[in-house]
Amino acid sequence: MSESMAFGEMIVKKALEAGFNECAVLLNNIERSMVRIANNQAVVTQNWVSGKVSLYLSAKERVFQLSFDTINIDHIERSIKELAPGIDQAERSFLYAPLPNPDPSARPLEGGFDQKVYDMLENPSEASEILINTALSEGAERVAGVIDLGAEEKCLITSKGFSRCERKTFFISHLRSFVGEGSGHWGYGSR
Repeated sequence: MSESMAFGEMIVKKALEAGFNECAVLLNNIERSMVRIANNQAVVTQNWVSGKVSLYLSAKERVFQLSFDTINIDHIERSIKELAPGIDQAERSFLYAPLPNPDPSARPLEGGFDQKVYDMLENPSEASEILINTALSEGAERVAGVIDLGAEEKCLITSKGFSRCERKTFFISHLRSFVGEGSGHWGYGSR
């Protein structure tokens, strides 16, 4: 079981212990790098990792949604416990429907993860050098732009027993080439 799945199952357990009947946890983790290019060289490289947690909670046909921009189990558990005593004060939701039972044939989307892009996260300036050198070999005098690449993992865990993750990578680049007074723009993106 992945670390994300175990984390999601822990949140589901805490929500049920707090008095909610149903819980769905959506975890979204992104590892990302960005390279800025100016005057034919990579001038700024930034790397970061971010995580988000979205919760759907229900009890007595009352629906609650929580969102966190941090993956901190203590903060999430505290928020669930603070919300639980107010279950009976909330109105019943006309949008309420029970969470579906998991479909055993459900599979994560495949083909969206490219190991080459993931490996580039270690040294994204290599990709910028390839783009710069290609533009210069085609006649550009100066090159500027940005490369944004990363890997994302999304996991959905529910109190009904569904738990799946999918991974994907992305690579987006924008390059502006200058020759004399003229310039041209080139963009590429993949998800």
